[in-house]
Amino acid sequence: MFSFNHIRNLLILFAFMSVINGNATADTNSFIFNNFSKKIYLKQISSDFFLMNNHLKVKLTNRMIIKAKANITKAKIQKEDPHIQKVTEIYQMKQGVYYLVEIKEMKNLFSLINHFNDLPFIYFAQPDILQLKQKTSHEGYKSYTNRYIKRLNIPSLWKKTKGEHVKIAIIDDGFDLTHEDLKGLRLAFGYDVEMKTLDPSPKLKIDTHGTQIAGIIFAQHNDTGIDGIAPHASLIAIRHADTWTSQMILSFYVAKMAAANIINCSWTSRFLLEPVADIINDLTSEGRDGKGIAVIFAAGNKGIELQVGANEASLSPVISVGAIDYQGNRLKRSNYGKCVDVYTYGKNIKTTTYSSRKYGFISGTSASAAIVSGICALVLSQNQHMSLAQLNTVLQTNLIWESND
Repeated sequence: MFSFNHIRNLLILFAFMSVINGNATADTNSFIFNNFSKKIYLKQISSDFFLMNNHLKVKLTNRMIIKAKANITKAKIQKEDPHIQKVTEIYQMKQGVYYLVEIKEMKNLFSLINHFNDLPFIYFAQPDILQLKQKTSHEGYKSYTNRYIKRLNIPSLWKKTKGEHVKIAIIDDGFDLTHEDLKGLRLAFGYDVEMKTLDPSPKLKIDTHGTQIAGIIFAQHNDTGIDGIAPHASLIAIRHADTWTSQMILSFYVAKMAAANIINCSWTSRFLLEPVADIINDLTSEGRDGKGIAVIFAAGNKGIELQVGANEASLSPVISVGAIDYQGNRLKRSNYGKCVDVYTYGKNIKTTTYSSRKYGFISGTSASAAIVSGICALVLSQNQHMSLAQLNTVLQTNLIWESND
């Protein structure tokens, strides 16, 4: 017969083993997963929502992200555990393949994450996480034409090219391609990663940002509204309205499969997750037949020094863009620091919008990132064999803000 002390010792041992296995801490509503080999702590505060590292509110569901070795099939993953409901491939690279794994019940999520992390053919497993995406612009209300076009000497580039033979993927919240200034643009591909349809149009009234960014780059030269920087480039329009890790991965995969030369991301997430960083590294090293896809991120509008590892814009392979005013002064809201590669104009830019007004004005690093994407298209249109390193060198030269007119 077991004594009280014996039972107590068994319970202590069980609790200790739970912590070691990573299933949970002593609090049964707390969980741990690894990100860049660092422990990330999740504390459940409701049925779907968790606090990550005690400050960032995120949402989880019955899904996890795994990176498996390249020869591992969906069928092998499916057979690994009876609680697995569905397996979907969401990104493929030389070093491996990413799968989205749906589980029958949320309660089994972390035990399966731990199980997969112990398998020799799995690089890592994480929960699929929804965090807030920060649109890196805000509306302005000036009423003048876009002077930066002339200031950056773009009309001289237009004599040679307007972006022909270049594909630019914009990952954003939706695109009104019926707009009078976007009709007739070259649409290479459109996809909605949330709805899983070929229609990237806005689905909500607040889905205005993608149309604004598209206008800066693609507005047609039709004597209407504004002139985009690269109107003859082709658009890969990817509607990505939130930041589920799985949908971020799929957005980048769509851009890759559609043969994007440039990927514009005029947003940042609040926390950098390893799968997203891994995929960006793949795009910038292996994309464009090894020359590297130009992945362009807005630096963000918190007015702080951007730290390494803070978000996608801080990654060394991306082109991180800050914002300045017409006098060349950094906008107070623009993030700054060694992680920011280039600065260009970003104040009160007139562009297309998804509303009855048709046109509006935005400021911030997302507008600056769109300008850089358009200039990259003009450069690559003239030299499609240019490497990503060479493109960076050209940007450093061409985006120097000359003295006042």
